[in-house]
Amino acid sequence: MRIRFFLSAVVLTATVFACNGTSSTDAGTSIAGAWLLKSLNGTDVPAVLSVSGNDTTFLDTELLILPPAGKYSRTTNKVTDSPSIFGSPVTGTSSGTYARKGSGYSFNDDSLGVGTGSLTNGMLTIAFGGQVHVFSLP
Repeated sequence: MRIRFFLSAVVLTATVFACNGTSSTDAGTSIAGAWLLKSLNGTDVPAVLSVSGNDTTFLDTELLILPPAGKYSRTTNKVTDSPSIFGSPVTGTSSGTYARKGSGYSFNDDSLGVGTGSLTNGMLTIAFGGQVHVFSLP
């Protein structure tokens, strides 16, 4: 049920922001839109976040909503798997701000901290400390 709701929200958000999204490699192009996480630190999602004993926590999905300017929102779904059960997704949200910085972008996320981003071949890459998030438009 949660996954169906999340996917519906993704489609709705993508439709709302479709006019503002882009897949251009032009550094001057707006990055406004609804971006879906494709990989984390070079690993396709779902990506392993942590392993503790027999439990493994995965980052299942991440949706980044970038309006034309200023403040953004980020929604993540994490799932913990253990030998006996597969857990329900846990949804988390955060927000932050972004701005143009030279040929790239600066991000300040309330949970990930300060990051830098770039748009290349239609993929938005954002580095927050030791994590590299790669997003694409749906």
